[in-house]
Amino acid sequence: MTAQSGIIGYDDMYTLVCQLPCEEQDRFVQEISRNGRLPLKRSRCRHGGGILRVLRDSPQHQMTLCVSFILVLFWSIFFLLPCVAVSLYYGLFVVLRLCGFKSQYNGGLSRQKKRFAIVIPAHNEAEIIETTLASVQGINFPQEQFTVFVVADNCSDTTAEIARKQDCEVLERFDTERSGKGCALAWAFGQILPQDYDAVAVLDADCTISPDALNVYESLLQQGKRVLQSHYFVGNPDENVISFAAAVGNALEYELFYAPKSVCGLAVMLVGTGMVFDKSVLLENPWTANSLTEDAEYAVQLAENDVQVTFVSNIKVTQNASAHQSQLRVQRARWAKGTSDLAYQRGVKLAINGLCRAKLYLADLGFTLFVVSRAFIFCGILLTAALSVPVAFLATPALRIPLLCTAWACVMLNVLYVMTAFYFVGITRHRLVMLCQSPLILCQMAWLSFKSFFSKKHSWSKTPRS
Repeated sequence: MTAQSGIIGYDDMYTLVCQLPCEEQDRFVQEISRNGRLPLKRSRCRHGGGILRVLRDSPQHQMTLCVSFILVLFWSIFFLLPCVAVSLYYGLFVVLRLCGFKSQYNGGLSRQKKRFAIVIPAHNEAEIIETTLASVQGINFPQEQFTVFVVADNCSDTTAEIARKQDCEVLERFDTERSGKGCALAWAFGQILPQDYDAVAVLDADCTISPDALNVYESLLQQGKRVLQSHYFVGNPDENVISFAAAVGNALEYELFYAPKSVCGLAVMLVGTGMVFDKSVLLENPWTANSLTEDAEYAVQLAENDVQVTFVSNIKVTQNASAHQSQLRVQRARWAKGTSDLAYQRGVKLAINGLCRAKLYLADLGFTLFVVSRAFIFCGILLTAALSVPVAFLATPALRIPLLCTAWACVMLNVLYVMTAFYFVGITRHRLVMLCQSPLILCQMAWLSFKSFFSKKHSWSKTPRS
């Protein structure tokens, strides 16, 4: 028998040679040893016959096994296990939501109405703020029980004049050194809290809100809820694939995540618009958040002081999503950088503190900070599944199929996750076409998140209007 070129495994070589007569084994040993490609030695089998064995305890082979073990272990710990944990975490709340875990709150019939201050921070929003003011002034609530405050923050257009014409209170602020929404809100709250209001609601200047919002807010505040977050909807899902992807993303985040989590008493993040605070919360926990994601930062501050956020699923705050590349780049980079910084600085600490103090809400918030960037998570799961193919060849035969199946099962679970969100957004032929184009936007969002994570500094910048 002559040696053949190519690659053959040690176990297969051992099985093959064991089937040869002793004379053939001798000739095979001489030829392979002369070639030098495979470390071989003679030994006697327990039956007494001569047998060729692959020298599996040779230094070269031991090194190969060691490297393979380390690679498989590294991939399993840092890729596969996080993917399994996140997929099961997402999947749990999808199942709960499909089982009806969604709170529905109705407005109360209280004789003594609470007084609300509705704060609308605005920076050069003259083109769109009239629609927002019309929506707010159309709220079904006694007009004398709420006041609309427009915070004209470093405006160089006619935002303040338009707000005054709509009978709103205008707070003009000029401070270019401390720019950004967080700083504007902190300044505005300082002007409003000394006045006679029971609660403060925050609404972005490009949003509309449900007419019965204040009735529902009042009912929840009277029940003892102290911080509320409304359901955020995308108003232009059919404009193009970018806005459609945002609509699906919002369904993932609010309909399939925060809605069931709130019912379970778990962490809900503030999202910057549609937020409501009992006055006592802002007095006890002054707003100092001025990072790129000031809303999430303040949610963490509240959680550390045992104040939970309640998700109000039936009050809609509607906003047109970014529909152009320039808007997507600015908004995504700002959000991704702010979220990643917050997760890096506070996420692990929150999770550990929550576990040590036996506060599931706090521990869940720490974990939530790491999984809110779904585009990044989805691409990570796809990468893990792709790596599972070469990793499986390094693993022992008994582990190959389980590793492959587990990795690709995570992919399928997340595909079902996205398709469930697609169902909640609504299925049309046009949206099916955009769904097929969405992976390109998903990859772009993941890339922007990845770049922002490694950027050293990112200043606050307003998302450009179309």
